[in-house]
Amino acid sequence: MSTEISHKTVHLEEGDLDPPAVTCQVCGRGTDFRFVLRLQQAPDIDFQQCATCSACSVSRMPRDSYLAEFYARYYGEHDQGVTFRGAARFARHILASLDVPSLGGRARIVDYGGGDGSLACALADTLRERHGVRDLEVVIVDYANRQIARDYPVSYCSDLSGLAGSFDVVIASAVLEHVKQPVEVIRRLFAVLNPGGFFYARTPYSLPMRRLSAGFDLSFPMHLHDMGNVYWDNFLTTYGLSDCRLLVSRPSIVSTDFRANPLVTVLAHAMKFPARVERGFFSRPGRNLLWPFVGGWEVIIGKSR
Repeated sequence: MSTEISHKTVHLEEGDLDPPAVTCQVCGRGTDFRFVLRLQQAPDIDFQQCATCSACSVSRMPRDSYLAEFYARYYGEHDQGVTFRGAARFARHILASLDVPSLGGRARIVDYGGGDGSLACALADTLRERHGVRDLEVVIVDYANRQIARDYPVSYCSDLSGLAGSFDVVIASAVLEHVKQPVEVIRRLFAVLNPGGFFYARTPYSLPMRRLSAGFDLSFPMHLHDMGNVYWDNFLTTYGLSDCRLLVSRPSIVSTDFRANPLVTVLAHAMKFPARVERGFFSRPGRNLLWPFVGGWEVIIGKSR
């Protein structure tokens, strides 16, 4: 196995792959799949859509040993700490859609796949500076290679088995697509979410971009799943989360900014704008968008008290 590590799609060999899964790895229930597109040939790997939850996943998952080596080399060459350009901007974006007073002056935050903790700490900092929340704690679940110090508790663990207690805010931003079996992660994250708390997720919704450009890169094997509006609109029903409410389901925040990359940022906003209008005024939740060319989707879910 010889591979150049990058964000571009990599061709995997038969020995790098698990056998095809019988059930959907995202919802854990679906067994009926619709072909979406061929990702590679010899061996064949397709993106296929689960008829139960509407998530799209690759038909053959990389072996654990392959992914361990892949990410070991990747993180040996790249900075793991930066998960989003402008963490403070991202924090303000999330908090604008939260009922912060309902937190009651306390926020215990966990960020699954949160790198060095930049986003979670920015969220805690903004809660204190703009909303007067004083009782703060941050927990990061990731293989962070550098850590952030704050005057409130910030701790790190390498996987969900090390997570203790419950949380008021749970973040899973741009991480579920990397996990072979998201269903297990999703169940665990909602199990530790406090009543009255909030869950935020951001995932790729990139497959429609192939309709605009056959060369659009889908970042396999880093990205194993593609989760758009239909998946998220039906999320609570899929996982039986009757004690939760879908508060926000929309095209995701633009991850670049105007100062660092103005042309890409303008283009990203332009691509998302029709879907934002459609979503706000015309579309019905749970149905495919007429303009799905948004690149990513985000949700905020609240857990009832």
